[in-house]
Amino acid sequence: VKERAPAADDGEIRPEPDVQQLDRKALRREKALMREKLGKKLNPLKTKVRKAEEQIEQLETRKQQLEAIMADPDLYQDQESWAKVSREYAGLERRLERNYAQWEEAQEMIEAIEGSSFE
Repeated sequence: VKERAPAADDGEIRPEPDVQQLDRKALRREKALMREKLGKKLNPLKTKVRKAEEQIEQLETRKQQLEAIMADPDLYQDQESWAKVSREYAGLERRLERNYAQWEEAQEMIEAIEGSSFE
């Protein structure tokens, strides 16, 4: 439904509704382009976060398994088995640390991008 702009009794010139509608369309189009650009920046980071979370979950599960194995006193009777489990556990902790750092870095980048896009 098109409405005509009311007569400007106060001397103010008002745009015709068609011009206002075009401005709204342009604004929506501009917002859509901004969302698309934001998505292009954020999607790889969100993928990195998701992959890090999946990896962390797997590593944490294995860490719990190794801790259960290490809690068994019989493990320490066999030096070779103990050394193998100990090496795996140490490597696992290093990998966990790297994954947590990657996750944190990506999260911080996401927050920075999202924060700057809303200013």
